[in-house]
Amino acid sequence: MEIFYSNGGFRNTPVRDSVSWLVNRGCENIELSSGQVVNEDLLFLKQMYSEGKKFRLHNYFPSLGKSFVMNLASENNEIRNKTQKLIFKALEWSHELESDYYAFHAGFLFDPAPIELGGNLTMHKIEEYEDAKYRFKQQLYPLFERAKTLGVKIAVENNVYDKKNFKCYKDNIPFLAVCEQNINDLLIDGVGLLLDFAHLKVSATSLNQNYHELCRRWLPYVSGFHLSDNDGFVDQNESFSETAWFMNYLKNNNRPVTIEVYGNDWETLYNVGKKVELIMGKPNE
Repeated sequence: MEIFYSNGGFRNTPVRDSVSWLVNRGCENIELSSGQVVNEDLLFLKQMYSEGKKFRLHNYFPSLGKSFVMNLASENNEIRNKTQKLIFKALEWSHELESDYYAFHAGFLFDPAPIELGGNLTMHKIEEYEDAKYRFKQQLYPLFERAKTLGVKIAVENNVYDKKNFKCYKDNIPFLAVCEQNINDLLIDGVGLLLDFAHLKVSATSLNQNYHELCRRWLPYVSGFHLSDNDGFVDQNESFSETAWFMNYLKNNNRPVTIEVYGNDWETLYNVGKKVELIMGKPNE
């Protein structure tokens, strides 16, 4: 299984620049999750693909237009429709780039403004969990059918509930897919979980839960992984070593993996990737 490297650290950079920066340093597999993008960039990416580069799209990419917070669980029809439209666009671009895996975040129990993401939530009235879960799952059906037609597997990524947001909402969690014991209740047949280890570490720490226990419960439903580390309080997208807490879960792995480390030079990222490759090739004990 090939390892991809996220361009998520290039948030305010034109996607052509972030891709070129990675490619010029020897990166062959890139997960596109951020960056300024226009429709013409698809032709650029297809040219890169024709030259042997591989791409995987994630979450808000390609975001074309005014920023908003994706939320398939929203009570607001317009927000649900905009979210679905963005995901359909991502699936179409994935098909054009012959990329077969795309994941997006689980929904929220209210509609935050873009500025509130990243630990900056203010107090809102939140919806009933079961109602939000129902709306979210209903939205997955047409997305799954379209993805299947285009040859793309879709997955739902677990949200991160950090200490700052916990201080605001406490145990009244405003997100789906945080630390649910039965994560499969949020999914439908054919849609897996993209397990972001860093998100789970922060969320479990905030809620005083055991992230190893949650990992073991979630693994049967996992179809891919995001790798980075943090201090347990904030999602920092930090680098990690071969002794990182989640490495054992990658043994004998054939599911998609993306290294989502920001702020490091390519040599550091490459070395991290090599450590992950070694672990992935080891049999389960």
